[in-house]
Amino acid sequence: MSSLIAIISEDAELVVINKSAGLVCHPTKAGPLSSLIGRVPVDLGDQAHPQLLHRLDRETSGVVLVAKTAQTARALRRLWEPHRRAPGKGRTQHGGDQELRAARRAPSNEKTNATTAAGDTVPQASRPRRAY
Repeated sequence: MSSLIAIISEDAELVVINKSAGLVCHPTKAGPLSSLIGRVPVDLGDQAHPQLLHRLDRETSGVVLVAKTAQTARALRRLWEPHRRAPGKGRTQHGGDQELRAARRAPSNEKTNATTAAGDTVPQASRPRRAY
């Protein structure tokens, strides 16, 4: 039988899956094989109790992480909670704290009063005109 999911990487605790567009992550009324999480036990074996660590919309393709154990799922979800991070690690979004601090220190243009992380100016949008 061919694989129902595209496994990128797998170890004892985690499966990295390439989700195709058009496939939902959570089960639907159409049956267990209609969703990504429903297909994982078929490929990994019925003893698996996979837990999605995040999801992608039906229309979105990309990488999805699936924990094989509840303990792994809890540990990784705890790291992804707002304002939490692994010891010694920077924020995972937008290039880390150093990039954010650099953006705050970047010189601003007097006309636009806007900056980017690289110091380039970004023109501010003008107010929308309303004609009634």
